[in-house]
Amino acid sequence: MRSKLFRLAMKVDGFFHKVDKTLHKRAKRYFQEEYSEIKSASELEVLPRVFEYSFAIKNLPKKGKVLEVGYTASSNALPVTLAGLGYEVYGVDLRSFKVRCNDFQFVICDARYLPFRAVFECCYSISTIEHVGLPSEWSPNADWDGDNKALKEIINTVKPHGSLVITVPFGKSGMLPDSRIYDTEDVKRLFAGLTIVEEDYIIESHGGWSKASLEEAAKATHKAGFRAVGMFRLNREENNLHSS
Repeated sequence: MRSKLFRLAMKVDGFFHKVDKTLHKRAKRYFQEEYSEIKSASELEVLPRVFEYSFAIKNLPKKGKVLEVGYTASSNALPVTLAGLGYEVYGVDLRSFKVRCNDFQFVICDARYLPFRAVFECCYSISTIEHVGLPSEWSPNADWDGDNKALKEIINTVKPHGSLVITVPFGKSGMLPDSRIYDTEDVKRLFAGLTIVEEDYIIESHGGWSKASLEEAAKATHKAGFRAVGMFRLNREENNLHSS
């Protein structure tokens, strides 16, 4: 009798051991897949920013008062970094920026209606202009000319002969649900009246981002795995001030 009970107990234990092993395998596979998706989404956001932030830093004045327009994502360490380097940094966005530090002041406002006039040595905007005016949870009403309006406001924030650093999606001209894509002609229209002092391009291919030529970036379709970003440093002239 005892031997029968023992064999039964062993069978039951073996059954639950198999169930437990199966559940562990499934749980492991699930979390690997989840982590992979999270990692992939994070890389899509962060990797091009590495190039964009370095381009911005390289093209900022050596010191002074600078304004960041847009982009309050958690991966954005640029305003805090610049404040730590001795710049007086201001930031604006429709969303609140969670980080606070000395020499960095943040204002919630729309890029089309900036509360500054000719006070900054430089204004930079990293992958933001393309979203302005398109319907979103923060701005539900469409304004198809929002990018041009925002750029005029940005120009007005810098001092005469001040500079702008702007990055935008680049490639085949078009419109995504939440973003505009600019080609060479779109860029000329957007930056009309400004002087492009420096330009650089990056492209996504083979699962990563790298520097690219204008010709290579211009082919980007902005379908999965084939995107590009144009990065521009621009100067405004003394008389290039737009009326509100």
